[in-house]
Amino acid sequence: MTDDGPIDEAASPQPARKRKGLLIGLIGGGVLLLALLVGGGAWFAVQTAAHTPQAAARPYLSALAAGDVATIKRLGHITTTSPLVTQKVYAKTQGHITAYSVRPGQTSGQTATVIVGYTQNGHRHSETLALKKTGTDMLFFTTWKLESVRLPTLKVAFDAPDTAAATVNGAAVKPDSTGTAIVDALPGDYDVELADNRDYEADGASLWVTALTGKTTTPTSLVTLQARLTDAGTTAAKAAVNAWVASCIAQHTITPSGCSFGLINDYPDLTLTNQKWTLVKAPEFDVGLGGGGDWEDGGWIVTTVTPGSATFSADASASDGRYGTLTSVSPVRVSVEGAITGFDGKGDAIFRSIDWSGKEATANA
Repeated sequence: MTDDGPIDEAASPQPARKRKGLLIGLIGGGVLLLALLVGGGAWFAVQTAAHTPQAAARPYLSALAAGDVATIKRLGHITTTSPLVTQKVYAKTQGHITAYSVRPGQTSGQTATVIVGYTQNGHRHSETLALKKTGTDMLFFTTWKLESVRLPTLKVAFDAPDTAAATVNGAAVKPDSTGTAIVDALPGDYDVELADNRDYEADGASLWVTALTGKTTTPTSLVTLQARLTDAGTTAAKAAVNAWVASCIAQHTITPSGCSFGLINDYPDLTLTNQKWTLVKAPEFDVGLGGGGDWEDGGWIVTTVTPGSATFSADASASDGRYGTLTSVSPVRVSVEGAITGFDGKGDAIFRSIDWSGKEATANA
């Protein structure tokens, strides 16, 4: 005790406890700041990765693997009327890509490329896709989208009549005026067949489209359908050629127009009436080179194997009143040459003869 009163000994440790609390607060704040920095750095890294050209390309590739045609067209900015680039057809198409990887290519200004490795039918392929900048996201991150993807193309050439058509994985494909059909296609396996026809057929083919893009106008895949006559087509073709011969025989003139035979009239002063040709022997011929029935150079080629023959007769009268019968000295050779160019709406074959001007077999009457 002193004159000032009792001393409170328990009050002396107070400053030490305040310093300890301050230290704990500083440590806690530092830990929180570190957590924020680490978390912010991780978020920034995630956002950076999510805004690369590689990330922008992946949804398109995933749609290809899934066969989602609507998404493929939307993300690839694809405008096409190809009958093969539809959900119905692509759902039936085998050989989609099954796995892919993406790595950076080159970035220059507003454009970039990525290199895509992908698996299709057990084989590994590589291709480049192009992208362009579209802006920024959250102030810091560049956004990208694919450049418009030019699809690879499949070309079907028709060695067949103009009316021929094909099916590709069940979709109808018709030739243009050049006898070809070029259609956009997505990666996959395509079965190409000539459409059903009574008169001709062709061997089908399987085509693989392995490219992701068509970087040039050159078709990625090509097949030629060479039509050959069926038995029914061969019968119709022979009937058409024989009908052409019959039409020449039916002409009541010494030199039938457009035909392979005729006579030279050595008696121009005679008047001829009742002119008549008689087929002695019909020509034998092949349809299709070598008789194989294959389409070649715009038609099924018709060539004579063994010429036929015909005779001519007519009533002849002279200005002085004389009259008699004019006949060919010997049978005249009858040949056929030309091509079957197709079939009409009734299924009759169309025969186009060559121009026989100056080539027809002629003899003196």
